[in-house]
Formats: sequence, C-alpha cells, structure tokens
Amino acid sequence: MTDYDDNILQAFIEESQEHLDGIENDLLRIEAAGAEIDDDLVNEVFRAVHSIKGGSSFLGLENITELAHGMESVLNMVRNRQLVLDGTGTSVLLASADVLAGMLADTGSSDERDIAAELEALQAIDGGSLAAQSPTPSPVATKPVATPTIEPTPEPTAGLPVSVDEAAPDEAND
Repeated sequence: MTDYDDNILQAFIEESQEHLDGIENDLLRIEAAGAEIDDDLVNEVFRAVHSIKGGSSFLGLENITELAHGMESVLNMVRNRQLVLDGTGTSVLLASADVLAGMLADTGSSDERDIAAELEALQAIDGGSLAAQSPTPSPVATKPVATPTIEPTPEPTAGLPVSVDEAAPDEAND
C-alpha cells in the first residue's frame, strides 16, 4: 500500500470506530422504545452502519462489508417498521457490532475471520431477506442443459459458389 492508501484506510478505521462508539446505547434505546421508535435515532444508527459498509466496500474489506450489510438489513426493517427490535435482535446487533470493531482493529486479517454465525443470526432476525440480498455470490444451481441438435449441412452443388454458412465444419475453420 502507498502512503496515500494507508491514509485512506486509517481515516476509514477512525471514522468507523467513531460510528460504533455510541451504537450500544443507541441500540438499547431503540429496543426500549419498542414500536414507538425514535425515527431520528434509528436513522442515525442505520447511517452509521451504512457508512461502514460503503467505506469497507470501497476498500475491498469483504467481511466488514458483508457483516455491515447484514446489520443494515435488520436496521432497515426497524426503520421501515417491519420489525420491532427485541432483546434477541438487540443482542445479535450488539454482537455483530463487536465483531465489526474487532475486524476494524485488524483490517489486515478481517477477511480471514469467520462471520458465518453472525450472518446466520442476522438472517434469522430478518427472515432470510439478507440471504436474498447478499453481495456475496451464491453457488450456481446446476440445471440440465439441452444439447443443441446439429443438422447436417447439405452437400454443395458442383460449380455453384459455397457460402461459409453452407460449408462443412472442417472447411469453415481452415
């Protein structure tokens, strides 16, 4: 990395840590409000996680991006009033925030950290919509592919010009 890249990474880490500093109290306040959420507070937490996701994506920090995306998905459901944050949801978000903080403390090995348990817990809260939106490519499903039928090409008539389309496969590749 160049000094310029190191400066960008360091600025991202510092900003992200600032975003995470107050997240514990904010999440607890959101949970305590139940269905009567403070829209500004929820939006503030959402934007903090969204900023971390955007910066980490720009820097190629895949695990940080994916975990922040999972948190963002749950918080989006809260702000759209599709989910009332309870103790379980708050615990999962807090644990995810702790993992994010740990990965931010060591970005060099953040992509080596196994975040499957955190992502699974976040998916359990959001009903699986996180899996449908995941930025990580899913395995490709294999379907039988029909093999095209190759029709025999008619023999050219003597003395008439032959187009490439009508030529036998061996002649077309010469």
